[in-house]
Amino acid sequence: MTIYRLYTETKPNLVELTSRYFKGASLIPAWGLWQGEKELSAIIEIIGESSDLQSIVNLAGDIREVNQQTEVLVTWHPVSVLHVNGE
Repeated sequence: MTIYRLYTETKPNLVELTSRYFKGASLIPAWGLWQGEKELSAIIEIIGESSDLQSIVNLAGDIREVNQQTEVLVTWHPVSVLHVNGE
């Protein structure tokens, strides 16, 4: 599994944009600094497969374009997961 994180400015359409590509994600509110200015930021966290990278790039491009962002930072790394459920 791979954990992806997209860092961007908070906008009301982030859930809508993310759901175009993924059925599950976490949107984490954060304070950020962009060019020395404080802004309300969002971290979109998605746990998926390494093959999801192209969808992540497409999502980042949509966010950048639709929300007129200078850039959207994307990070990823391998992660181990454990599903704890009632079964």
